[in-house]
Amino acid sequence: MVAKANNQPGLPVLCGSPETVLEDFTSLAKTGVGGVIIRFRSGPMPAAFSSRALKLFMQEIAPQVRAAS
Repeated sequence: MVAKANNQPGLPVLCGSPETVLEDFTSLAKTGVGGVIIRFRSGPMPAAFSSRALKLFMQEIAPQVRAAS
């Protein structure tokens, strides 16, 4: 599994820099998974933090994942 360690066993989480998350998505795609559900905000996280994460995902990761498929 490409998911990083999480404090809730059984609940996979991908996290890190755009480069490491892209590596994780690339590995995940190779398993043949049909889709993923992504949450950019969890718990008491500030809205600005989750907005930044979403923007980074859309600019740095999504275009490369799309191009690879």
